[in-house]
Amino acid sequence: MSVMMCEIESLRPILDADRIEVARIRDCDYEFVVQKNAFHEGDLVVYFPLDSLLPRIILEEIGMWDFAKGKGKLGGKEGNRVRTVRLRDQISQGLLADPVALHLIESKLGDDVTAILEVDHYEQEPIRVGGSELRPLPIPFYDIWNTEEKPGILAALSEHELLVTEKMDGMNFALHYNGEEMFYCQRRYHIADPPPHHVFRRAAAFDSLEEKIILIFHRADGKPITIRGEIVGPGIRRNYYDLESQRVFVFDIDIDGKPLGGREFMDMKIIYDIETVPVLAHGLLSNIVGGKTLREFSNGQSVIQPTKLREGIVIRPLEEQMLNGERLIVKQRDPIYLSEEL
Repeated sequence: MSVMMCEIESLRPILDADRIEVARIRDCDYEFVVQKNAFHEGDLVVYFPLDSLLPRIILEEIGMWDFAKGKGKLGGKEGNRVRTVRLRDQISQGLLADPVALHLIESKLGDDVTAILEVDHYEQEPIRVGGSELRPLPIPFYDIWNTEEKPGILAALSEHELLVTEKMDGMNFALHYNGEEMFYCQRRYHIADPPPHHVFRRAAAFDSLEEKIILIFHRADGKPITIRGEIVGPGIRRNYYDLESQRVFVFDIDIDGKPLGGREFMDMKIIYDIETVPVLAHGLLSNIVGGKTLREFSNGQSVIQPTKLREGIVIRPLEEQMLNGERLIVKQRDPIYLSEEL
């Protein structure tokens, strides 16, 4: 997550709204509800993406601190988390602020001001089951950029054949095997000696992931393997998909610390009969979206439970690619799903 200096591309009114309007910034498909006449086209603004955690001083400067309640006016228990909101039936996905109000006089377009403003990123609290101890990760921390956090990433993706999968609403999961130990991991931690009844082990057992990761390890000539996925089912985030048992839907496989490209990932799915997140499409981006914006294309019904909206989509090349030293992969969360999650 990065707080960036961006430029207002356009403004438009909201029906029957006298005090607010909709702003868009360049190289971003999201829309933002802002105070009317606060900005003009071409203005430089500070863009706080979703899940930014703003310190009190910033909230005070932008008028988002409630002195009576002693907390912010945003989301989360402290009122300091930027979340999707719906105002006058208009979805807003982020927060824009005047750089002058934040004393960013010398900052210019494209600058990353996250550290200057001391903005943190929201992280879901690790879930403890059965008193298991949480220890530091034995593998690199893993996350996928949102499209709005990486200007130009869609242009880079459009040059390649892509794999598009459903982004699922569950609990982050990783299983790592180095030939000696099996590590169950959640976000920034690994779970020390999880008992057989632990939710991670039960979910992995549904698809025999321990056995399958050992098979992949031997096929890879003894190189460390990491299987990453999403746990869903009873007791996990309201059992969004109405499943009868806890399961892991795999979305990535690393061999010796290097993630597989989309094509190799799908080969592994077939060879080892791995239950993966649903594949929605593959091919060139322009053919996949069919004239829609990526934000519009992200909206749709889940393949797992067609009566529910999918959380969004994940896009990556069929052949693994890098962009400015980072992996070329991105997620787009559906704004309608996010607004209904409130």
